[in-house]
Amino acid sequence: VTTDMIRGSGSVRHNFNPNLFAHYRTSGEWNRASRRKGVPNHYVLLQQEIGAGFSVLTLPTRKFRVGVSENLFDVWNTKPTPDRLSRVREALFEEAEVTLPWRISVLQRGVWYPVREDRDGWESRFELNKKLTETLSTSVRHEVRRYNADGSAQDYRRLKLMLGIDF
Repeated sequence: VTTDMIRGSGSVRHNFNPNLFAHYRTSGEWNRASRRKGVPNHYVLLQQEIGAGFSVLTLPTRKFRVGVSENLFDVWNTKPTPDRLSRVREALFEEAEVTLPWRISVLQRGVWYPVREDRDGWESRFELNKKLTETLSTSVRHEVRRYNADGSAQDYRRLKLMLGIDF
């Protein structure tokens, strides 16, 4: 399978108290290998998410959070016909973190986009992370996206090996 995708993301979380938080996430995706119904569907996707949540469990080695968010999807299709589409979708999300010995952590994040007029969309990300130093880490990540709420971006399932720098 051809994969010609560039993807980047970032997030900021603000804790109001030990239980309540707000977050902002942004991501961008440029895909030149996508196909819809057998036709090339090259696109650029920009997504912004702003949400609030509640920490259900906060222990030194385990955390579990749930929340709601508002998502803005902007998609620019370049093939077969150039066009732009913007959508706003509400979502429910959950996040789980487990810290293991030897500076290993397991992270999981799931998002559900309920949609009345079509199939509900969802995303899931599961990551096993190992901190090599204070600033350098490596991880294995499994990502799944189905029926993406923006309406035109490609569904996928990916397994990634990554290197990270914390600053």
